[in-house]
Amino acid sequence: MIKHLVMFYFTDKVTDKNRGEIARLISDSVKRMAQADIKGLIRMEPVRNMAEGMPDIGLYCEFESSDDLDAYQTHPEHERHKALAKDYCKDRIVIDWE
Repeated sequence: MIKHLVMFYFTDKVTDKNRGEIARLISDSVKRMAQADIKGLIRMEPVRNMAEGMPDIGLYCEFESSDDLDAYQTHPEHERHKALAKDYCKDRIVIDWE
């Protein structure tokens, strides 16, 4: 099994006023992605960091194999999610492990 963690800092478009709304928008998009037919996806969930000064939001996934993780990168639901999040998320941090 391959575990995949991606974390982002929010961009300047995310303010104290809209932070909760944007976090929900991104979390809902991750949940939609989790319901899609993505080969080899075992688990996917949105992540909201509680630590101050660290990345704000992300997602945690588990895949059956590294080939499945590679295929996920170009899956239409992942492309949709990336397009939605691009204005709100920056400085991607990725950790993949077995």
